[in-house]
Amino acid sequence: MLAKGGATTRQIMDTLGHTDIQHAELYSREAEQEHLVRAGMDAVVKLVERRKKQGGEPNG
Repeated sequence: MLAKGGATTRQIMDTLGHTDIQHAELYSREAEQEHLVRAGMDAVVKLVERRKKQGGEPNG
């Protein structure tokens, strides 16, 4: 939840008591990947909606 909420790796380390940055970075990377997937899918949805409004067919 910390990483998904935008906490830095250092904040995650301090809050959870990690002494190894690599362990804390796992949370940050996972949250970033999830953010990128959601942003990518949002972009696809917007593109399809825009094309529908213009009367075009959505393409892959």
